[in-house]
Amino acid sequence: HSVGGGTGSGLTSLICQRLSDEYIKKTKIGLSIYPDFNDNKTPIVAPYNTVLTSPCLFEDIDVDFMFENKAIRDICVRNLGLTTPTYQSMNRVVAKTISDLTYSIRFGSGSLTSLDDYQSSLCPYSSEAHFIIQSYSPFLSKENSDSKRDTYPNTHERTRNTFQKENFLVNCDPKGPLNFYLSSLILFRGDHHLKNFVQISPTVFQRSPAMYNWYGNSYSQDICWRVPFHLPEWEEMGQSDLSVLNVCNNTCMKNVFERYSKKFDELYQKRSFVHWFIGEGMEEGEFSEAREENETIKNVYEEIRNEFSTLRSQNDLTRTAGRGDKIPSL
Repeated sequence: HSVGGGTGSGLTSLICQRLSDEYIKKTKIGLSIYPDFNDNKTPIVAPYNTVLTSPCLFEDIDVDFMFENKAIRDICVRNLGLTTPTYQSMNRVVAKTISDLTYSIRFGSGSLTSLDDYQSSLCPYSSEAHFIIQSYSPFLSKENSDSKRDTYPNTHERTRNTFQKENFLVNCDPKGPLNFYLSSLILFRGDHHLKNFVQISPTVFQRSPAMYNWYGNSYSQDICWRVPFHLPEWEEMGQSDLSVLNVCNNTCMKNVFERYSKKFDELYQKRSFVHWFIGEGMEEGEFSEAREENETIKNVYEEIRNEFSTLRSQNDLTRTAGRGDKIPSL
């Protein structure tokens, strides 16, 4: 669902609230697409809708996988060679990512057997810090598909690419100052050589920010031998023989939600278009409550980041791989 439009934010919030009330013990997973506020096609009240959805995603959703139109559009331009990406092309990027995200449950071919596994793997520190970002490699144009390569794709190279900020589907910098990975789930798909897959374990987080060793493993990995999903009618996208998806929880979400708050404040300080919402039955107090909830999400990640910084300054923060083995930084 989109959080920038009325239906994707308002109706979805109502549905999620009802589901949360009816199925208290069930894990609820969200797939949220955030707007590009600089796109002239984005509704002018998108900052309101985005922040007004925050209470739902914070309280009623257990794990929220985030996407941003700005990051998706940049991938279409840079990787697929599209001058003016359409929403259809952008949706295919999202579909390809979600296909790899859910393969383990759909095919029963990996260690992730239920939605509960996503929560336990990705939210080890706090259930409140449950906003997840993804990075996928490779997004290939038709001209650069794996079938036209002279050499076999390199698993290590594609894994490292998923830690580059330009491949994330959210406009963020996980390697930025004071940013840390809380967890990371590496999902391999396709004809990976088993030797490469096994060897990826001790090197997967090289050149990446530090991770705290919460429970023996700060990261996990899974593999599906099926070739990545692709449809012939996806003319702008090439077929890949193997793919890597990095699904992670990172304190950079503090900066992301801070950006949403800033856009909200630019409108709300002038009370611009508030009368539209009041005319539909809302109360103005709901704006302030949603803004506070958005600030709470930002503070959750900020507190974790500050704690991590303190631990690192005390030399208690270690870079981990596998079962907590220390590895050298590349």
